[in-house]
Amino acid sequence: MKALVVIPALNEALHIEKVIATIRASTDVDIWVVDGGSSDGTQAIVERLKSNDTALDILDNPNKIQACAVNLAAQTARDKGYEALVRLDAHAHYPDHFVEDVLSALDPEQGLVSVVVPLNTIGGNAFQNASRDTFNSFLGNGGSDHRGAAATKQVDHGHHAAFWLQAFDEIGGYDPTFKANEDAEFDVRLRAAGYRILLLGTTPVDYVPRATAKSLWGQYTRNGLYRARNLRKHNTAPKLRQLIPAIIVVALLGSLVLAPILPIALIIPGLYVGALVAAALWVRRKSGIRHLGLMVWVAAIAHIGFGTGLIKGYILRA
Repeated sequence: MKALVVIPALNEALHIEKVIATIRASTDVDIWVVDGGSSDGTQAIVERLKSNDTALDILDNPNKIQACAVNLAAQTARDKGYEALVRLDAHAHYPDHFVEDVLSALDPEQGLVSVVVPLNTIGGNAFQNASRDTFNSFLGNGGSDHRGAAATKQVDHGHHAAFWLQAFDEIGGYDPTFKANEDAEFDVRLRAAGYRILLLGTTPVDYVPRATAKSLWGQYTRNGLYRARNLRKHNTAPKLRQLIPAIIVVALLGSLVLAPILPIALIIPGLYVGALVAAALWVRRKSGIRHLGLMVWVAAIAHIGFGTGLIKGYILRA
């Protein structure tokens, strides 16, 4: 099987060399970095590595977003005779032999043309440590199949790892208008075409979360917005774990509007914060209360951000 590793990148100077080195340590597969116009030296790092690695290359992605980066690489790869594509994120940490493991799980003859993997959030600064504890628990992931520990099984969606290129092209690749949630939208069309998706639970990926509250808010409002676009595009209803953040936003806004004439309405924000504190205490029950306040802050940003984006996506049709 002739396979290609693709790494979409935009200002990933802090991570790009490590992820390339990790993959190169266990495989000699071709690697393409598809850069969206980095201004932090990412391109220079790749060019330096490329001078000693003939199987490494860098492509320009003028459209900047990840969906376009992968589509560009997939089209070029098909023209060059590649059969499979492995998608990596620059700001993630991959286990040894990751590429071989996900490629070996593909079985196009049986319709298994996409392999996805679990995501395990790791720490860094204090905010990222709180994010790790939050997103590796029900408080932050809502029980999603591909977050944290996971069994190997067929799923509807997961963190994208490997594709059979013929199937990727057949359904049109990623929707290039999606700046987020392009993977979930792709999976809807893939399953509708009769193909299968395997969650490879034995090959988790360590994900580096956003380092600041502002960047986390931007990520989750964008995720909510494009989840709404995905649901509207395919005329499907949100799952309960996706709907709950929107309900929280409506309840909080409603309580603030009613508070001047009905002060008891302020009990709603109090109950929400109390629920977050209780949930964070439960998550940290075996390891103490360190980062507890930040966990509550991270969870609130994720819930309210996603809910705001989801509502905006439906009301404004954004």
